Amino acid sequence: MVLVQLGANDVRRGVSPQVTYSNISSIVGRLQQRGIYVVLAGVSLSGGGGVVKHNIELQNAFSRIADFYRLAYLPDLMQGISQQPDYLLADEMLPNAAGVEIMVSQVYYLIDAGLRWKWDRINQQRGFQPEIKEALPPAMPPTAEPRVMPPGVQR
Repeated sequence: MVLVQLGANDVRRGVSPQVTYSNISSIVGRLQQRGIYVVLAGVSLSGGGGVVKHNIELQNAFSRIADFYRLAYLPDLMQGISQQPDYLLADEMLPNAAGVEIMVSQVYYLIDAGLRWKWDRINQQRGFQPEIKEALPPAMPPTAEPRVMPPGVQR
C-alpha cells in the first residue's frame, strides 16, 4: 500500500497543474500495475488569487485521477489544519505534531480499508475459509552452514 500526496510544493513553486497531474497519474499507474493498493490525498493551500485558482485546478486533477484509477481518495489532507496556527510550525505552512495527528486521523480509515482489502485478497488467493481454522505454516528450514568469511570481513 502506498499513500500518494503531492501538490503543495508544486503550488508554492508555480508548477503547472497539468505537470502535477501527469506526474501523479504516472506514479499511480505504475503502482497499480504492480498490484499495489493506492490511497490518494489531495491538499489545499491558503492564499489568494493565483493560489486559489491553482488549488481548484489541482483538486480537479486529483479528483479525475481518483475517479479514473478508482482510488481511495481524501480531497484535502490539510483540512482543519492549514488555517489553525496551533497546528502549524513557525513557517505557517507545515503541520506540527498536533497537525500530523489530525492528518493521521483523517487518512486512517482509508489506510485501514486498504489493509483490510489487501488481507481479503491474500486470503482469497490462498483459499482461506473464515469458518475453518488455518493450519500452522510449515516449519522453518534448518539454517545453512555458516559461510567462511574472508579475513577482515564482518557480518
